[in-house]
Amino acid sequence: MKESIIKHLIFVILISLPFSFLHSQTLYNDWKFLGPTGMENQVNGLVNAVYVDTVNDTTMNRILVGTNTSGIWRTTDGGSHWQNITDNSGLKLIGINDITGDHNNGNVLYAASGSNLLGRNAHFGLGIIKSIDGGTTWNVVYPVGLSQPAPELCAYRVLVDPTNSQRVFALVDTMLIRSLDAGQTWTKIFGIPHYSNSNPNPNDFRYLRDIEMKPGDPDILYIASDHYQPYWHRESQVWKISNATIQISSISKQSELICCFLTMETRSLLNGLNWL
Repeated sequence: MKESIIKHLIFVILISLPFSFLHSQTLYNDWKFLGPTGMENQVNGLVNAVYVDTVNDTTMNRILVGTNTSGIWRTTDGGSHWQNITDNSGLKLIGINDITGDHNNGNVLYAASGSNLLGRNAHFGLGIIKSIDGGTTWNVVYPVGLSQPAPELCAYRVLVDPTNSQRVFALVDTMLIRSLDAGQTWTKIFGIPHYSNSNPNPNDFRYLRDIEMKPGDPDILYIASDHYQPYWHRESQVWKISNATIQISSISKQSELICCFLTMETRSLLNGLNWL
């Protein structure tokens, strides 16, 4: 969980810096800018996701990145050359928020589609897409049968259980969905209210943004939400699920809210847990 938070902080810092700075400066001792070059500022495009294939390529030169408007790009030489691998898929993609793969089969990939990022209110997406040939072809697996990007549909994360490739979790808008057959069918097993109170307000809403599995224990998941609220205290939440693999239709009652972070305060403590 801590590693994920650090990665997201690095991502936010990088996209906040001018491209001229990134291109001219060395980031620590083992980081270097790979491109693109010739861009005046970062609003021309965003990289939302990075996936390094360590199954098919032990040299780790095969990398996939997801962008906010132009689908998925792949390099097989460590970043020297890039090729778009979704333009010919027949899918009208609008943004990729996450890419992950099967830990036991490098040809099986999943991606979360959607265009809501960094506070943008309106969003469109295709949900969860899957490839079984290493990214050459892609198909929508959730919602089944969707061929056009749908409004108010944004998938944020996909997680494949490393102990069981058939078990896949995904965050779509305010839902945690689970597949027990490698993405063929899905069931909602957890969710939060879209609005933080009983009165719907377009300026006060939440989405489920990130999910992590406890190493060595696929039953335990940690889920993080955001909270878009421009005028008052924002209350992002962290949920813990302790029975993610059990065969029931809903595990909401077995989940617990373990922390609530307030924008204007240092931290909030729940259930005896300490956060720094």
